[in-house]
This record gives sequence, C-alpha cells and structure tokens, in this order.
Amino acid sequence: MSTGGLRDAGLTVGQIRAAVYGGELLALRRDIVVASGIWSDASADGRVLLAARAALLVHPNGAVSHETAARLIGLPTQRKDPALDVQGIPIIHVTRPGHRR
Repeated sequence: MSTGGLRDAGLTVGQIRAAVYGGELLALRRDIVVASGIWSDASADGRVLLAARAALLVHPNGAVSHETAARLIGLPTQRKDPALDVQGIPIIHVTRPGHRR
C-alpha cells in the first residue's frame, strides 16, 4: 500500500513512520509499505509478488520483466532464490515504455 493511501485513511506521517520503525510496517520502496506480518508469512515467490506490486505502484505504466516475470508465472530461473537487495527485498525488473533501463 502507498503511504498516501494510509494518509487518506487518516494516519499521520508520524504514525506511519512509527509503524515502520516499530516493525509493524516494512518499507518496500519509497512511500510503499506492507504489513510486516504479511511479509514474514510470504514465501520467497510471494515476496517477489509483493515487491513487484510495489514496483508497479511506483511505475504504473511499466511491466514486470526478465527473471521477475519468469518467477511470477512459474518458469524455471537460473537462481533457486530471487536476488535480494541489501534490505532483503527481492530485486524487481520492470520494463517501462520509452525508457532504456
């Protein structure tokens, strides 16, 4: 969910930050969070799906591609587990029209 949506629901920026710092929410991307319980209960491929949804909230005209798309539709990939960033969030490949990278 977006932090803007949380603010529209009546939460303040301070309450959102406190929930992230307190571990109730996990920041997947800037202004995109997920409930920590949902994240911890998700499988590796479920986390890829959550991270892909977060990426598409940021890039609504994009499409998941490459290894991300293969994982989401169940195709075999070169890696057993998805590649992770330094925070342990899967790296998502998004192709955006009109952008080279």
